[in-house]
Amino acid sequence: MNFRDKQRRLMRAVSSIKISDRRHTNCFKFFARDTQLKHELAKLSLYIELRLMGHTLYVEPTFYDLKGRPDILDITTHTIYEVLNTEKISNVKLKEGYYPDIFNIVPVQATKLIEQLQGMLDKVKKTKP
Repeated sequence: MNFRDKQRRLMRAVSSIKISDRRHTNCFKFFARDTQLKHELAKLSLYIELRLMGHTLYVEPTFYDLKGRPDILDITTHTIYEVLNTEKISNVKLKEGYYPDIFNIVPVQATKLIEQLQGMLDKVKKTKP
């Protein structure tokens, strides 16, 4: 894929996102619900990891004419990450029709992401004087 094709694919991906959400590039949206705290912490862990790798992200974006709202949309790799806390992988397959077909959907287990977040916090504690 040449540079021009990559640019077209990127523009197609960004144009599928509602304008009101496009201004929130690389912003983390947090929804404070006690029942979803584990889900939100896992999403934060994945968000931090991807941002440290230089990826361009949208958190909980909405699409034109589609009812899906992915956890994290990675424009750099055209990937939608769905954090699974209480959901099953079969639910992710149902969501495929909710998102534009140019994105790959990757389910990620919340438990693994929270362990990574704990590791990040431990590193921060060790570096403080």
